Parts: sequence; structure tokens; C-alpha cells
Amino acid sequence: MNGITQILSETWTQGDEMKRVMRRMLGIGATLLALCWLAPQAQATSSSATLNIAVTVISNLSVNVRSVVSSTDTTNWSSSIDQGVLGSWTLATSLGAVGTDSYAVQAVFGDSGTGLNGCPSSGAGDWSAAFAPVLTAGAPVTYTSTVFADTQLGAGNTFKPDVFAGAGDGRMLATSKRALCWRVKTPTTTSTIDAQTIMVIVSALNP
Repeated sequence: MNGITQILSETWTQGDEMKRVMRRMLGIGATLLALCWLAPQAQATSSSATLNIAVTVISNLSVNVRSVVSSTDTTNWSSSIDQGVLGSWTLATSLGAVGTDSYAVQAVFGDSGTGLNGCPSSGAGDWSAAFAPVLTAGAPVTYTSTVFADTQLGAGNTFKPDVFAGAGDGRMLATSKRALCWRVKTPTTTSTIDAQTIMVIVSALNP
């Protein structure tokens, strides 16, 4: 180990700048020293070796809405919401299609600070804007800087996803929060007295 001992001795006797660097690297340096002493007897050599460390990030998809946590990237909205046997409301594909036993749902996201008592009223102009499409039972629609991002619910870019430009538009960071507001346009008339359960599904999707 004479070769390694000599190198370490020379490193620790350098000037103040090297000492400052070594203090910053103390945690890593300690690990490297332990590895050196566990290695077989070292011999002086003029060759070099390169260590490539591959880091894999495993993402755990999760969505938390009012302390209820779920994780999915496959669930679509079912239009069968009847909780009895007397008839179900039908999910309309547009606001204009709402009529007898049919309904429509919209949702928007805003700054997390506007969630409590800050959602737009049922007659607010937010629901007529392009960022508030009618939800359907088809494939999930991604929250982006222009879809579901309510410009009236926050200042700056706080109502948008964490990444709101380029190919990554719509990505959210871990622990980030947004307010979720929704509106139901109920049927003009109904022929059933059954309870109806309307689902709004928020899914975490792999980018």
C-alpha cells in the first residue's frame, strides 16, 4: 500500500484551496478511503481506470386528493353512474347536449392557495374558456399549460403544471400541489329517483 499511502499523504499536504475542497468532499472521501483499504495490495502503475456509475430513478406514481391516495394510468371514466335500478343519467359530450337524464362535468386546476373558497362559481366565465373542456368517458386528457390550467386561479405560472413549455409540458414534480375545481351541469329534467355517483378521476401518468 506504499503507493496509495504516498498519494494520500501528498494530497492532504496541499495548500488551503485543496483543504477546502477536501472538506466539501469529506463524506465521499471517507467512502473512497474505505474502499482503498479493502482493495488487494496495490502496485504502482502508469495506467488508469474509469468507473461509470449508472443511476436508475424509480418513480412511484401517486395522486393525493383530500388525503385519499390512488395511483393509476389506465382507468377511464365510466358513464354508468346509477346507484339503483330505476335508470341512470348519461354523460353528455358537450354542454349543449345536456338534457333529460344527461349531464356534463368540467374540471380545472389552479394555484394550491386558491382551492379553499377560491373555485369559480357555477356561472363564472372560466367554464366557457378553452382550458375547461367537458370531460368524457374516453381516454384521459393531460393537464398542460393550456388544458385544465385556469388562468384566473393564481398569479404568474402557479396555475400551470411545474413544466409548462416544450415537450415536457404537463409534468408535475413530487409533492407539488394544485387546487382542483369542478362543475356539474345537471339534467334539465330527470325520470329517475336513483342516487347518481359522478366520478372525477385524476391519474398520475408516466411521462
